[in-house]
Amino acid sequence: MNLLAITPGTSLKFGHSTGKFHERCLAYAFLRSHWGADVMSARARWIFWAGVSSDNGDERLRSQEKRYRPRIGRSIPDFAELLGEVDSFRTAHGRPTVRSLFDQIVEGLAWKREFPDDLWKRRAETHR
Repeated sequence: MNLLAITPGTSLKFGHSTGKFHERCLAYAFLRSHWGADVMSARARWIFWAGVSSDNGDERLRSQEKRYRPRIGRSIPDFAELLGEVDSFRTAHGRPTVRSLFDQIVEGLAWKREFPDDLWKRRAETHR
């Protein structure tokens, strides 16, 4: 899945960037709304705030998600439809669904104190 950045600093800059923190918060808000809060354990949330130069990244992520939640409600069905299309494409090409990839990354973070390079690369994976 290729989540296009929505800020000028990243939207025209292609590469392996995982986006700005607020962009990741928005992605988290959409995925949490679609997959459910039970999917977003502390370890899963780490995927979205890893790399934030702050001791309270998880708290900031959750706070931003609460702000975004009422604003994205009407867009969730469209998001779910597009995510379904992405998953169909990925499956047809022998790749795991976005949820499966997400779950693999979360599982790979077990017992880690730092975000490992191999999982960092998987977190940034797009449709390529």
